[in-house]
Amino acid sequence: MPLRDINDLDRLKRINAALVSRVERSMDQQGNAFSLFQTAISLENRVRTRTEELHSTLRRLEQSNIDLSAAKENAELANLSKTRFLPAASHDVLQPL
Repeated sequence: MPLRDINDLDRLKRINAALVSRVERSMDQQGNAFSLFQTAISLENRVRTRTEELHSTLRRLEQSNIDLSAAKENAELANLSKTRFLPAASHDVLQPL
């Protein structure tokens, strides 16, 4: 084989190796892009699920606050009634028949 053919063959081998390397990098990048896409979809679904859970928890807390406010109001009314009743009852008990 003449020297020129050997040099051409070496040059073609280097070109081929560079092209193979470029194709492999491109395939890796495409794989990484697909993996990133899948990860983004998964994260989006997790965020959506967590947001729904948080909204549900918020609704329950709002209802609990409403219930607690009503219970507090009832307790304050009962305390006021007791405060008014005790002096009147004490006065009646202390009065002779």
